[in-house]
Amino acid sequence: MYAELRKMENRHIVLWLIKDVCWHLEWSGLAFAAYWPTLLLATYITYRSRQEPVERWFNAAVCCWLLANGAWMFSDLFGWKMLILPARVFFTAGLAILAFYYLFIRPKLPADISRA
Repeated sequence: MYAELRKMENRHIVLWLIKDVCWHLEWSGLAFAAYWPTLLLATYITYRSRQEPVERWFNAAVCCWLLANGAWMFSDLFGWKMLILPARVFFTAGLAILAFYYLFIRPKLPADISRA
């Protein structure tokens, strides 16, 4: 399962880069279209890694980051200024997830699996 998830993560990174390049070049239609498979794949990776004590926390934070990134992108490209607050909320949620992991979860994990 680990190798399969790594392949999906690599595909996810490619999709995310395509989305960001389209955003940077202000190709709003392509950026919009590239965002959805990126988000779906990140969500699927998070679901598939839910049994892994370290991976699930980091993948959940990645999903929050991607939701924030998408809200920011849509606000920027389409003028949807009402998405600035949700972007901030999702960025903060991603950081909160990682803070919770490092403060409360990681200290309780066995040393051989908590070194992420």
